[in-house]
Amino acid sequence: MADRDHNHYEEHNRAEHQPEHDGHAGHSGERTGQNGEHAGHGVDHTGHEEMFRQRFWISLILSIPVLFFSPTMQNWLGYTAPTFPGSQWVTPIFALIVFVYGGVPFLQMAVPELRNRKP
Repeated sequence: MADRDHNHYEEHNRAEHQPEHDGHAGHSGERTGQNGEHAGHGVDHTGHEEMFRQRFWISLILSIPVLFFSPTMQNWLGYTAPTFPGSQWVTPIFALIVFVYGGVPFLQMAVPELRNRKP
């Protein structure tokens, strides 16, 4: 019962105050509404800054082996990475992990915004 009342209050508050918030900019320069929503999008982005920060650092760490085993980096810097069975797969596998882990949140958030035709 309390959750329903709280949700009703949030919906009422959001509908009543949305015009006030449409012109206000959030920390990242995007227009936000009540509770961190994009103005008019209805997508709550609360907590995304911390999530993206964590994904950035993990992706950065996972990129080190990609760069280290990259033939281009080896040529540019004049070194040879150690070889072992499967070493040729380090770069593509880690690059795929970085792409998926770092990129999926963008794709997940893009789907509803594209569906609403408000990217």
